[in-house]
Amino acid sequence: MKQFYTFLNLAALMLFIPSISNAQTTLYFNDFEGTDFDTYQLYNASGSSVNFMTASADYITRAIPSSLSLGNTTSGFSGNVIALEDYDGAGYLPEDHYIQTNAIDITGAIGLAFEFRLAAPRGNDGNRYETNDILQVQISIDGGAYQTIISCGGGLDTRFYYDSALDGINIDGNDIIVDQNSQIISTSIPNTGNTMFVRVLFNSLGSQEEMLFDDIKVSALNVLGLNDLHYDTKIKVFPNPSKEFIQISNLNSKEPYTIFGILGNQIKKGIIANNEQIDISNFTNGMYFLKFKNGNTIKFIKE
Repeated sequence: MKQFYTFLNLAALMLFIPSISNAQTTLYFNDFEGTDFDTYQLYNASGSSVNFMTASADYITRAIPSSLSLGNTTSGFSGNVIALEDYDGAGYLPEDHYIQTNAIDITGAIGLAFEFRLAAPRGNDGNRYETNDILQVQISIDGGAYQTIISCGGGLDTRFYYDSALDGINIDGNDIIVDQNSQIISTSIPNTGNTMFVRVLFNSLGSQEEMLFDDIKVSALNVLGLNDLHYDTKIKVFPNPSKEFIQISNLNSKEPYTIFGILGNQIKKGIIANNEQIDISNFTNGMYFLKFKNGNTIKFIKE
């Protein structure tokens, strides 16, 4: 009988806890099968938009890999890719070029992630990459400085590597060879906000060092139900940011709540009344989401 009542109590409690789903929501995707620069643009190092370009065997272009002169035949791609090969034989001038997406709406997004498909066709029998051959994925959230989330480059052994630990190409256990067989490279994005730009930055200072990428995707873990997320403009959390406690105002009655981290992990739950406080002193610094039973959600920052 005691077990039966325990079950009933747990079942009743679950009515107050938001359902959690591990489904992924795609916020941006480009397989480069549309027209040139449909939701992205090519820029030079000075930030000026430029067109795709070809000069002799060098290029920055959108093309089918089989139409290009590559060190080895690539595999794993479908249709068009963005293809890079030292444009002028002496490096991209002025220095790095980059492909940048249009603004991506990440409002309410939890557990942001990025992935794309990458190949380096000279990277096996014809490997000839140098340490100044780079390809990096960078992000900017809400107008902040760009930060690198994926870094790839040439190693001292003339192969091309994905630096999974972001500690430099050291040809160690953290560096993964990228060759003509394309592979999906993915990483989590440890921030959130409202608007994000993604750019793929690249440079090469020697000829015949091709890099191909495709299928750029930004997704979010649909833990808080991105399609049903409601931000309440009446209920207030203060102070925000806060170091130790947050106080809730404008609640009409006692409300069950759950606090989630930016990766969708449940941090804390309980029931709170108007003008009561929640202790967040042991939270890691960062952004959190306070969600009530009715789905209303408030962002707050622990500092």
